[in-house]
Amino acid sequence: MPPKPKYGITKELLEDLHLKQGLTPKDIASKLGCHHSLVLWYIKKHGITKLPKYERLEGKRFGRLVVKSFAGIKGRSALWDCQCDCGNLAKATTANLNFGKVKSCGCLSTKKRHWVVSRPYSIWQGMKTRCDNPKAINYHRYGGRGITYDPRWKDFSAFWKDMGDSYLDGLTIERKDNNLGYSKENCVWIDYRSQNFNKRTNVFLVHDGRTQTATEWALELGINRKTIYYLHDKGLGDEEIFDSIL
Repeated sequence: MPPKPKYGITKELLEDLHLKQGLTPKDIASKLGCHHSLVLWYIKKHGITKLPKYERLEGKRFGRLVVKSFAGIKGRSALWDCQCDCGNLAKATTANLNFGKVKSCGCLSTKKRHWVVSRPYSIWQGMKTRCDNPKAINYHRYGGRGITYDPRWKDFSAFWKDMGDSYLDGLTIERKDNNLGYSKENCVWIDYRSQNFNKRTNVFLVHDGRTQTATEWALELGINRKTIYYLHDKGLGDEEIFDSIL
């Protein structure tokens, strides 16, 4: 009768712990209370193919995925069973998770494709372009003078989480203080007419003790605002402008 294997290390046990559960020889040794060199000796003795070394990822988050358990080997990379935030299950390799090639079960790509063709997504992209791209036509009035946006808003989902509840079609994003950047605290959704009244480049005129923008005076008086801008650009004072148009 052959002697019992030390620490009960049988071929069946090693196949279960190493091949099925993905435990390393050191993990197995720690579990059984022996030195890992003994585990390696039994692996070789029983002719078990030793799995390649790989990073253990159980419990770690990658995008919308949380790694649940080892699922085997694919090529030269470990394969993992993952749980997506949407509830679906997915498999992904260590390489694809670490390099960000897989961030969801696929729902993120579907959601992104939906947003890419949406108006809020275009507004968000326009905001980033004005602040980040020196080649943008209006960069000098935004990024060129130090206007930035909340670093979290580099990701559309964070922008939408902060601003989505108050969005309505037909509105555009506006900063409450034109000298500060884009953030949840400094941004509101307003209509285009209100935004035009709040532009930093507006011309303000005083008449009859009231101060309004050129656009507001033009609407009140029923004239083309370009006339007011033309007279202002010629160097006329406020009262001279009103003497000319009234």
